[in-house]
Amino acid sequence: MTNIQNKKYPYAMNLFFTGKCNLNCRYCFVDKENQGNLTLSEASIKKSIDTLFSFPGKRKSMTFVGGEPMMEFNLVKKTYDYALALAKKKKVLLDVIVSTNGTKLDQKSLDYFSKNSAILKISIDGNKKTHDKNRPFKNMHGKSSFDSVMSNLKKIDFKNLKVTASLVFTPDSLGKLVENIKFLNSKNFYSIEFYPDFYASWKESDLQKMKKVFHQFEMYYESLFKGNGRVFKNFQIDAVFNNLEFRRREQCGKINVDAEGNFYVCDKVFSLNQRDRKRYAVGNTKKGIDNKKRVGLIDKINKSFFKKAGLGCEKCLLLKHCFCLTGHFIYFSNLKKDKQDADFWKNLCFIFKIYYKTSLSIKKALKNNQRFITLYKTDELS
Repeated sequence: MTNIQNKKYPYAMNLFFTGKCNLNCRYCFVDKENQGNLTLSEASIKKSIDTLFSFPGKRKSMTFVGGEPMMEFNLVKKTYDYALALAKKKKVLLDVIVSTNGTKLDQKSLDYFSKNSAILKISIDGNKKTHDKNRPFKNMHGKSSFDSVMSNLKKIDFKNLKVTASLVFTPDSLGKLVENIKFLNSKNFYSIEFYPDFYASWKESDLQKMKKVFHQFEMYYESLFKGNGRVFKNFQIDAVFNNLEFRRREQCGKINVDAEGNFYVCDKVFSLNQRDRKRYAVGNTKKGIDNKKRVGLIDKINKSFFKKAGLGCEKCLLLKHCFCLTGHFIYFSNLKKDKQDADFWKNLCFIFKIYYKTSLSIKKALKNNQRFITLYKTDELS
């Protein structure tokens, strides 16, 4: 994977271009107030893409988010085609990610994504029991979203389309994490990413259990490479293996667009209501991006985080590899006081170190394994 971030300018865009979604995921952080049925126009999305390409840089990244992007596939296709043509004209390498819950995929869309080298990221939490508990359909009691995803996975040509599974685990499902990862590995995913529901209530006993579960994952993952098991890629391991500063704290290079055409500094602003998120706006599709304001706002947020978190993060040697604390700070600082977990920052630090130490141990154990080296030296966006 190439580290495509730039210190001064946006390099990536998350298109939260529609508020429409057919699921009601229990840990979705997006506040859907006033945007549940909104979709950004084709012209405005193209202006967003023009804005991204107006900044210097030879590699760009564009992610279709939502809501659920596949509820507006024709719009995705039109703007994807536009972005590809623009990238070719400007001689820019473009990575396109489609982040989807997987329930609306069909052969037409899958063939299109395969033909155009999209990166498909499907939200799936593991086996049926785990997945359906947290990702139910809206207004369709009893229907399984897991069954819909499994049916659609059968349509994918995994040889020509690399697909990532994105798994969220909770305190309740933590004990089944490795089992669920094994299940997903049996479904031919090229990459499997797994993260906790950061905003759940994580007790000390949960965190200690997480250490044990991640050790189980480490043993399982290493065994795949040492034997003949089917292997998969993981972004956290990739970051450690290639020493990637995948989250520059002072200069986040991602711009986030909402369904009304406003640009924001972080995706976590979508957890806020319309009124509160305005202070994180840095432009819109009509006026473009005020990059000076964007950089200054991120710097201000970071300084506020360092001051209020009180963990000495600014001096931590692992800061360049850490989770996006800026985004978490935006989310956490806007919660009502009675909703703020006093141990949130301490727990987040503890969880990150579990990820980092696990990835580091895997790197050390497999540093001479040719299958591992080959997989993690491929130059592509995870």
